[in-house]
Amino acid sequence: MKIRALDADDANAWREIRLRMLSEHQEAFGEDPDDFAGRENAELVQRIRDGNVIGAWIDGALVGTVGWFCGRGRKRKHVAEIWGMYVAPEHRRTGAGRALLIEALRASAAEGVEVWELGVEEQNTGARALYEAEGFAEWGIEPDAYRFSDRSVNIIHMSRRNS
Repeated sequence: MKIRALDADDANAWREIRLRMLSEHQEAFGEDPDDFAGRENAELVQRIRDGNVIGAWIDGALVGTVGWFCGRGRKRKHVAEIWGMYVAPEHRRTGAGRALLIEALRASAAEGVEVWELGVEEQNTGARALYEAEGFAEWGIEPDAYRFSDRSVNIIHMSRRNS
């Protein structure tokens, strides 16, 4: 397995895996798959850069991703949001998710981040367990955070401090 930051050459691979995650797990992500599908390649490249997207590669295929954003403005530079965490189901339990999360924490800490925040769908016990094992703690629930197909989803907010 190889863990590395994505670059412009990875835009098509990212489009493919992100469309898969958004389609197969609509309850877990705030972006609609149809909205994402219509994005131009140049926009994907910019999102990869701005969102600090990191990928897990197995046998040359992108099988998982995570990104992080630094807080905006001087008062929030020490905070990063972890976003877009996903590992394809056939590659779960390989350590890819943990490796992605650890690399996102490492890369953002190198930029001065000391606090990390994320949101996870309430029913996603596997992801919650991973985040808790890596030092994240729940601090609140956002009811009715996403709606699609006459369904409402609650998001659990978690954070971790650098200790």
